[in-house]
Amino acid sequence: MKKVYLLTSKDGRAAEVKRWFKEKSLSNSVELTAKAAKADLFIVAGGDGTLLHAISLFRKYNKPFFGLNRGTSGFLLNQINSAEELARVIEKFEKCKLVKLRLLKGSFSASGRRRQIFYAFNDFYVKAARGNERIIGAIRGAKNFPAHVFDGDGIIISTPQGSTAYNYAAGGSILSLGAKQLAVKSICSKKPLSAVVPEQKITVEIIRGKAAAFADHKKIMSGVRKFIIKPSADSVELVFKPGYDFEIKRWRE
Repeated sequence: MKKVYLLTSKDGRAAEVKRWFKEKSLSNSVELTAKAAKADLFIVAGGDGTLLHAISLFRKYNKPFFGLNRGTSGFLLNQINSAEELARVIEKFEKCKLVKLRLLKGSFSASGRRRQIFYAFNDFYVKAARGNERIIGAIRGAKNFPAHVFDGDGIIISTPQGSTAYNYAAGGSILSLGAKQLAVKSICSKKPLSAVVPEQKITVEIIRGKAAAFADHKKIMSGVRKFIIKPSADSVELVFKPGYDFEIKRWRE
């Protein structure tokens, strides 16, 4: 019997998942635990944002995440409609598809401050510190990525799993889950950039303007002058039910 830690959004449709665990079909298949450290599996009911939040809290335990879509897009989540269906999936867990997704590691520097290291599951990006301002920056890679100067609101560097988040909203390319690629997209730039490049070390330097840095949509540093992004050895495993085409929604939206 698997020990499951459950995390749900506040959406009413996610609340029903809590009730499922009181039903016989599911309670006979799993043991619900209140301690994340003891879980064999994290079940997350909500949207992609809820899953991202759960990953930030619990990835340190190195256990897989099974997302149930109770949000809008649900690019990284499963469609499960009943307690009975969830019980069947868990009972045949060995037939599930596990996708290992790597995180990005970022080294950020600001004037008068020590360099800081951050990790991102979806993306790193820098934006002008104020909405009515712009930043000019230079970005360069290690291979198959010529140097480019952007001039506008900022720039996004995203993982394949993050390519359906801010990168997608900004008009960037969607990448296949698990691909050894990065999506790079300028934001409202006078010199547009939209590129898909092999995983590599990418350096960004701010030439003019005040920039703020974000990791997975959370502000991590103000006054950024330089940052270096590269794939890390850290990863997260997502679980998809047997027969579920987890890519089809990403390409049809």
